[in-house]
Amino acid sequence: YVSSRKEARGRILIRQELRRKGVEPELVDSEVEELTPQQQADAATALLEKNAWRYRPPDATEDDAARSEDDAARFARRELVYKARAKAFGFLARRGFAADAASAALERVGWFDDDD
Repeated sequence: YVSSRKEARGRILIRQELRRKGVEPELVDSEVEELTPQQQADAATALLEKNAWRYRPPDATEDDAARSEDDAARFARRELVYKARAKAFGFLARRGFAADAASAALERVGWFDDDD
């Protein structure tokens, strides 16, 4: 069960599902502990990339007009990036990924880098 769920769910959600199914807590802990933080971060990154259309902030254009945009436009762009980051982080949290795995995934995809 754990090996079939580990690509789309985090340790927290897998643990809850197994306990809900009545699996002994000791067995749940031993199986879920086998999932390393690296595996969780990899799974969270893959999940974000798979759902990029939903969580990736809109790209800024790289032409001269974009470089010379005013403060209001930069603020609006930054606000979109922050909202997209929060939405992606919430998605990963609901999928049962711990905060460290979710943060690592957000950093890996590189969509939420603050340019300013």
